[in-house]
Amino acid sequence: MVIDKPSVFLQELNIVALLCQQCSVVLSHSGADVYDRVSTFLETMYRDMEKGGCGQNTIIVSHGLFCRLFLMRYYHWPVS
Repeated sequence: MVIDKPSVFLQELNIVALLCQQCSVVLSHSGADVYDRVSTFLETMYRDMEKGGCGQNTIIVSHGLFCRLFLMRYYHWPVS
């Protein structure tokens, strides 16, 4: 993997770390709350992609519930 702009990568990594800190209390939140966070995250990610602020590839590091709901939301999978 070649990173053209290391400073941008580090900034994005810091953003992901902040999101992880915000989601660290996920056990006390409902799936609906996490789903709303996923929706907000996707909106932000799409905006960044449109501006050209993201690279070709994106790595998301998170916990299980966030990952499952992210995939459900991204691929428009049903709840069942």
